[in-house]
Amino acid sequence: MKTISTLAILTLVVLLVFGCTNLQQQSAQKPRISVQPDYEQLEENVNEEFRQSCRIETPSENVLAIGEFLKSNDYKHTSKIENKDFSFTYWKSLKSKVSLTYLDCRYIEHSFNKVKPINGNYYPSFRIVEFCFDSKGELDKHHKNITLIINQQEKNYGYLMKDDNRILYVQTGVNMFGFIINNFKEKFEKIIRNGD
Repeated sequence: MKTISTLAILTLVVLLVFGCTNLQQQSAQKPRISVQPDYEQLEENVNEEFRQSCRIETPSENVLAIGEFLKSNDYKHTSKIENKDFSFTYWKSLKSKVSLTYLDCRYIEHSFNKVKPINGNYYPSFRIVEFCFDSKGELDKHHKNITLIINQQEKNYGYLMKDDNRILYVQTGVNMFGFIINNFKEKFEKIIRNGD
């Protein structure tokens, strides 16, 4: 009886030793996720920082016209000038992101908030961020690169529009309000095209 108990204990000890060794080998083989993400590019020069000498001072006439249109649809319009870096970022995975940063950017952020609720209790809100560029070539280049990034963002509900030497970034952080800004897109583009 003692021999069977001793044999059982020895077998258990051997299994534990080999099992622990095997677990250590498996954990050593697992790839580690870096806390600092690696940057990857969607295409050449997308992952970059840039600076422009263009310093926005006043809103475009078209954005003011968009504000008047939204006011007639029960939206309150407020705006403020910001002077800081503005980044567009797309996380490709837990380890890597694509980032495009407008350094020392002077931009105007327009906020639009619904005054009267829709569907009972919802007050939609969104913003239009207005950036200016030194030339049409610069604007076209950055419009393309920013569009590549925001189209890949999982939780981006927005789009870009061109207005002379400016890019307008129409965006909401709430999925359920995404359809509202999409419904307004055609009207916004018409205002920019025709000024009405």
